[in-house]
Amino acid sequence: MIKIAHLYPELLNLYGEDGNLKAITYALSTLNIEYSITNLTINSKFDISNYDFIYIGAGTEENLKIVANDIKKYTDDLKKYIENNKILLSTGNSLDLFGQYIKLLNNEKISTLDIFNFSTTENEKRIVSEVMFKMGTIEPLIGFYNNKNSINEATVKNYNPLFEIYKTIGIDKNEFKFNGVTKNNFYGTHILGPILARNPELLKFFIARIIEISDVKNENLNSSLDLHFEYLAREEFIKNYYDKKKKSKIR
Repeated sequence: MIKIAHLYPELLNLYGEDGNLKAITYALSTLNIEYSITNLTINSKFDISNYDFIYIGAGTEENLKIVANDIKKYTDDLKKYIENNKILLSTGNSLDLFGQYIKLLNNEKISTLDIFNFSTTENEKRIVSEVMFKMGTIEPLIGFYNNKNSINEATVKNYNPLFEIYKTIGIDKNEFKFNGVTKNNFYGTHILGPILARNPELLKFFIARIIEISDVKNENLNSSLDLHFEYLAREEFIKNYYDKKKKSKIR
């Protein structure tokens, strides 16, 4: 059985980010793979090492502060989880929790997990854009970017970026050509979506990784997981949203 943990779902679930887990569980059900999903939040007591996949999503600035204070008690456990090559997906501003601190406009510093050697800074300007990006050779991928915090580029270079953004709507793509952090099976990005629901290739990638590191055996991933509708939905979005605006808005 695949054991899944959803961290702070009632606090960090902006933009329907739990759709990433709905996509994961849909795929597992289609493949006839048993799974359990546990919601873990403030004051929950849990053993992180028991889970095959952990997901944490985006939240408001105030909710992120609440989570930052609570999640620090799991710092050592989360470090071991990542070091042991188990899978964790962080989307939106929850990625900021895994750095050293978040520096606010009033110069207040919110202490975070300090698992990775980067920090984030709150900006005056919020960046909002639809984006097209790729992960290695996997493209086209689509997502939504809405963030007021940016990672300190000098420190994030110590880690491999997760995505390369190559097309945006409304802003200059050069403002953030690369996005996210990846190490072992930790995958963190500020890009929203939910990206697994909008991008069949990413969903297949994560399902394959989950199956690979778990005790579950399934050799029929590509033949049994029919995501034809999801591919069509993305194609229609690109055609209707990007192609019609490319003359004036796409950078």
